Amino acid sequence: MEAAAAEQQQQLRSEQCLDGCAGKLIRANHRLMGAYVALMPSIVQRRSARLEDSAEHTAPGGPEAAPDSSPAGLSGAGT
Repeated sequence: MEAAAAEQQQQLRSEQCLDGCAGKLIRANHRLMGAYVALMPSIVQRRSARLEDSAEHTAPGGPEAAPDSSPAGLSGAGT
């Protein structure tokens, strides 16, 4: 009888340990995703600026000769 009670106590301790570890993992994941969401706009902005700079340098004749890549230019609006 005593062995069964000890085994049950060990099972409860193991489950509590797993619950604690899972909670820590979830909180760490939430912090990581929060940092990702906070940093993503600046990363996208830098990437966009870098792509625009490289497009200006590779376009023949500079930015004036580059095709119109604005949404209005792509959709054919204004034509």
